[in-house]
Amino acid sequence: NLDGTAVEVVLDDLDDPAGLALDTSRGKLYWCEQGSRTISRASLDGGGREVLVSGLVYPVGVALELKAERLYWTDGGTFAIQRADLDGRGIENVTEPGSLRDPHGIV
Repeated sequence: NLDGTAVEVVLDDLDDPAGLALDTSRGKLYWCEQGSRTISRASLDGGGREVLVSGLVYPVGVALELKAERLYWTDGGTFAIQRADLDGRGIENVTEPGSLRDPHGIV
């Protein structure tokens, strides 16, 4: 509820989660896990959890461009912004590694 009552845990046992993005039209949530160095997604109820991108250095923020069906993230270890398709395929650099100073959130 918007007033903070009836709180429900959707996901637990995450490894240092950071960043969260919602795709309500497709019923998905996306997040970074700094401990496992991954970006994952699941259904809004927490089911169907899957790792989309692994081998990152320090993923911090995640954002969605839904019309283009793209996922963007910041990596505080490579000091860059990267993107991929919503399924994690087709990873590209948006900025060159090392070109940003301590990137965090992304919108």
